[in-house]
Amino acid sequence: MNVPERWSRFRYQGRNEPKGSPDALRRAKLALGPLTLEHEPRLKVLCRCENCIERNIRDVAAEFNARRLVIEGAPRKKTVADNMRRVRDGARFFAETLVALDDYSRDLLLIPYKLLEYDAPILRLYKAAQGMDLPKPETAETAAADGPLVERLRALEEYVDRCLEDFTGWDEEETVSFDRGGNTNLMKERFGPLAWHIVKNCWYFFENCRPGEATASETGPFLQFVNCVYEYATGEIEENSTLLNWIKKLARLLRHHDNLLQKLGPLEVELDDLKLDPQTPEGDARIAQLEAQLPALREEVVNALLATNHRNFRPKS
Repeated sequence: MNVPERWSRFRYQGRNEPKGSPDALRRAKLALGPLTLEHEPRLKVLCRCENCIERNIRDVAAEFNARRLVIEGAPRKKTVADNMRRVRDGARFFAETLVALDDYSRDLLLIPYKLLEYDAPILRLYKAAQGMDLPKPETAETAAADGPLVERLRALEEYVDRCLEDFTGWDEEETVSFDRGGNTNLMKERFGPLAWHIVKNCWYFFENCRPGEATASETGPFLQFVNCVYEYATGEIEENSTLLNWIKKLARLLRHHDNLLQKLGPLEVELDDLKLDPQTPEGDARIAQLEAQLPALREEVVNALLATNHRNFRPKS
């Protein structure tokens, strides 16, 4: 029987290293502006020294390649649902087949315990298959019994059926509406478009080095940086128009999120400092004011980030 290659979410391991040239990496670093040589350990991923920036670019490129490899050949929802139905139906069919065995067939499949101490190929197979769990025929002393194997198969059928129900919804036909057709699969649904992912990650690193300078301009330094990182990841030197499209979709939303964070950060610090200072009426009043103001601002920050999720850009059905 020809068995198709089994898809695995770990298929990227050992294959996701950047494919581009060192020159692409060099140009990506240049697009971030002058970098420092002094490492700032307390900043972790936000350190602007050349070594940390290079590591971050390499990580973004490797993650891009890993996602691309995982998405390629990943199953569609309908495929997974069909696989689970086959397992469920197979377990049911096997259980029903065993239960339907006549006593002669049941007796033929059983091997007396006294023979199991011998070492023969058929006995080794019987033990490996746990043949002692097969249905038992009726005897003069005992009634026929379906046996533990049938019990396990029935439990397996019910278990897989419940998993399938959780996966597709109560109505299995929902699978059809979820599986939108076209060039999509479960991992693409989860990870989002590759261009969306690399643009968002590049935005964070670019803004860390050149605050407030990232724009959707076709001639701006941010697009130049994204193109260099993409070239470093893939080895493809032709510009990818999808990257610019996603920059145009995301730039305003990401800028709004950044502005809210810049507003929230100092207020959070102020609140923490006030709580550490000696208590005064003025301080207590300001603490109360901030505690009343900050929850709404925090929610606004979260909502602004959620607005950049790739699922918000799906075509309207």
